Amino acid sequence: RYIALPGEERLISQMSELGIDVLVVQHESLDDVETSIRTIAGRMDAELAGEEVASAFRRDLAPRPLPSSPTVMLTITRDAGNLGEVLVAGPGTFYDELLERLGVVNAFAGSELRYPQVSAEGILRRRPHAIIELQPKTLSNAAERRLLSDWRSIPYLPAAEQECLRVVAGDHTLLPGPRATRLYRELRQALLSCPMFAG
Repeated sequence: RYIALPGEERLISQMSELGIDVLVVQHESLDDVETSIRTIAGRMDAELAGEEVASAFRRDLAPRPLPSSPTVMLTITRDAGNLGEVLVAGPGTFYDELLERLGVVNAFAGSELRYPQVSAEGILRRRPHAIIELQPKTLSNAAERRLLSDWRSIPYLPAAEQECLRVVAGDHTLLPGPRATRLYRELRQALLSCPMFAG
């Protein structure tokens, strides 16, 4: 039995031709992930365990609003030195859902695209109070400093002026799944470490 995601049509077709049972699960939203947990458990005749995991997932993602509501921008796998076309989390993404549960404002919630690519000028227009860089792998301290120093080159950028530039790293940051609870905790911790929340 193979578990696949939408968009893997070629692989799904190949598996099916080989007589391998393929279970396709949705994964775009946090609700999708919760449903997928139950669906997979059901196919494994482990409904009770699936319900326990799904319940824990929902509990760990309960809204935990921060003391204030800053505007936050999440970038996705940006390379240091590149502020020309920055991929950011927009509306309708699981990132947007996590920010909403934290009680903060997604800087690109009003975008027409779920994952827009934006310029430095476009970012400055949104005036984010915090910028969190999502990276698939842990960076060295030097690499992290290079990544974040890019933002200090933009005059009058609130996130840079307020020293709220952070990196959250790990492969769990890129795809919605059961480890979204970890990302949720790390986003909250990253924001709370900013001077705006001091004291």
